[in-house]
Amino acid sequence: MEVLNIGENVVHEVVIVGAGIAGLAVAIALKNVGIKSLVLEKSSELRSTGAALLILQNAWRALEVLGISEKLDKHYKDFQLATGCITNLVTGSRQEFSMLAGSSSTGKRMMRPIHRKFLMETLAAELPPESIRFLCKLSSVKSEVSEDFSTVTVLEMEDGSVFRAKVHQEIARDPEMVKNDVLKTAKDFPPEYHQVVSNCDPSTLTMAPLLFRVPWDIIFGPSHHGGVTVTGDAFHPMTPDLGQGGCSALEDAVVLARNIANMPDNVCYAIENYVKERRWRAARLVTASYFSGVLEPCQSRGVFGRLWESFRQYAFNWLVHSKYGTLNYDCGTLSSAQNFSLN
Repeated sequence: MEVLNIGENVVHEVVIVGAGIAGLAVAIALKNVGIKSLVLEKSSELRSTGAALLILQNAWRALEVLGISEKLDKHYKDFQLATGCITNLVTGSRQEFSMLAGSSSTGKRMMRPIHRKFLMETLAAELPPESIRFLCKLSSVKSEVSEDFSTVTVLEMEDGSVFRAKVHQEIARDPEMVKNDVLKTAKDFPPEYHQVVSNCDPSTLTMAPLLFRVPWDIIFGPSHHGGVTVTGDAFHPMTPDLGQGGCSALEDAVVLARNIANMPDNVCYAIENYVKERRWRAARLVTASYFSGVLEPCQSRGVFGRLWESFRQYAFNWLVHSKYGTLNYDCGTLSSAQNFSLN
């Protein structure tokens, strides 16, 4: 762990605020194109809110570009055709389903759940020593004009440290008292649910706020200012129904690093292009995740129930598996940056 000295005043090529999945992935992507970065984290260690993370095809493509997919392969084996069951905790109704996960017949990775903590530790291990600094809580972000009349983004920490850089990212917080909050929220659930929560070891429980940004705000709202931008949940928070939160953050990392590498002499324009490239994709992901949660199975077994189920399956397949669906997105590749400049 490295703690900043009070009053430190230094300039870095890129500063990333938040050592979450998005922040660490951006740092690796920038390293792969030859750009140094510094990651600032307010906690004393890497935070891993949530036990597992579902990595789908689009995220595996990003992990391949980042160069860590093979390291995950060693610890997480392919799934086969599996049958599961969804239980409605309120009504008690059960619905069986089949799921194909793991490697396809073509050898491509499809879907695997991995431990969030392991992913973050693997990402962090790819970064050079001293590239992550802990206990750095952001106080303010502002812009100033340097001696050569270029605009520089200034990040001030609560301990008085000052960093000058071009890229900024924020990540969410970790709530406490998880068990009590869950029991209070689920007070109307069946007793069996309360028993499961009550018998859990509190040290194994985590909770994260459910964030959501409406699609039109992602498309038309501000997501960058000069040399400052956002990635991951700070850019496009979404419901967890498709498991695309972490996956889309990995996509962000590759796209952001590629734009900076392609336009090293104009970081502000590179960031603007990154936002333009990602905002429509992000809006589609947010929309698909939301409707996947809303389009729940109908309890009716009559004609309306069958019609609704047909519509639900069609809508889900279109949102997920179509040409423009969530899984068929390719974030592209990376190439080295030439003559990276802060101007």
